[in-house]
Amino acid sequence: MKKICLLFVCMLAFIGAVYAENWKYYYDDETGYSGEASITFIGDDTDGNLLDSTVDMLQAGARGLGYSVHNTRKLPKEIIWLFSEALKEYYLAKNEVYSILIDTTAPDSDIREGFIICVKIEDDAGDKISVNSSYMRKD
Repeated sequence: MKKICLLFVCMLAFIGAVYAENWKYYYDDETGYSGEASITFIGDDTDGNLLDSTVDMLQAGARGLGYSVHNTRKLPKEIIWLFSEALKEYYLAKNEVYSILIDTTAPDSDIREGFIICVKIEDDAGDKISVNSSYMRKD
């Protein structure tokens, strides 16, 4: 039952972020980095499975919306900067899990693309995190 509730929450978070107005634009004058991201607090990972199950469910949600989804181990500097900026929207605490959607769709493109990034906070300062990232694309 707990897994079904979690699935429902993750699907709502993904669909809500894709279609809702909770996207925020970030810009850095120094580097010139910019982009749009949507961050959602998922919950506390008390049993150690929330990060992985969140990733699986968000990827399934993206596939259900017609995206091809692939795990990625290496992220461009601009994407790392962008999800770090999105994390600043919250006071972080140990064992919290967040999902961050990043839209990298080019202007005037019919191809939608971006990243699903799930983050688990590993310490109370928020300095140590676990990250699972996926690239998504819809032609």
